[in-house]
Amino acid sequence: MAVTKNRRALVAIINVQDHVPQNVRWLYQFIDASGAVASDLLALNYGRYEKLYGGNATQVRFLNVLENLGNDASIKAIDVLVMLHGLDGKLVFVDDTYQTPELSAKIKELNLSDKLRLLYSTACYGFSHTGDFVNAGFSAAVGAKKVNANAAAEVPVLFTMWANGSRLRDSVAAGESPITRLPLDEAARWFGKINKVSWRDEVNSDKVIIGNDSITITSDG
Repeated sequence: MAVTKNRRALVAIINVQDHVPQNVRWLYQFIDASGAVASDLLALNYGRYEKLYGGNATQVRFLNVLENLGNDASIKAIDVLVMLHGLDGKLVFVDDTYQTPELSAKIKELNLSDKLRLLYSTACYGFSHTGDFVNAGFSAAVGAKKVNANAAAEVPVLFTMWANGSRLRDSVAAGESPITRLPLDEAARWFGKINKVSWRDEVNSDKVIIGNDSITITSDG
C-alpha cells in the first residue's frame, strides 16, 4: 500500500558551519543555508517536517524527534536528511562528535524499523556510516566514499527525482552524474590545496547505497 503525503515525515539535521576554520566559515554558512532551502522544498511532499538547524543539530534532539515521530500513529514512513560534518565512522553534531555504531544502537532502541525508510547523507565519509544506519532500521542509506564535494549539484536533482516518484538508485545516479561530480571533486581538491586543509587529498563524492535501492517516496517504511 502506497504511503501518501500526510503519512510521510521528513527530518533534516543541518549544521556544517560550526567546527570549521574561520577563513572558510563563509562557505559552510552558504552550504547550510542552501541545504535548508532544498530541504524546505522537499518537505512540501511530506505531511510532517522536522528541521534541526544550527544550534539545534544535536544528537539528543535528533533522537527525540525520531522517537516522537515513531509514537505518531499517523506516520508510516520517516526519511532523514543528514547535513553534518563526517569522519570515518563518526558524525559531528553541533554539541559533540559521536561514533555512528553507538548512534545506530540508540536509534535501534527506539524500535522504529517499520517506519524508518531513507537516510540520505551529505556528510564526508558517509559511506562509512551507511551500514550502521541500515542496522538501526532504515531501509536504505546513502553516503559518499570519502570527502563529499558535490552536494550543490547533486541534491537538487536527487530531491526532484525522489519527489516525483523515481526509485532511489535512479535518483542517486542522476544526482551524482560524473559530468558534475568529477569537476566538483577536482575543484574541491584545488580549494583544499590553496587553503591547506587536511582533507585536500581525500576528496571522493561518489555515493554508495546500502539497503533497498528500489524504494520510492511512496514505499512503506
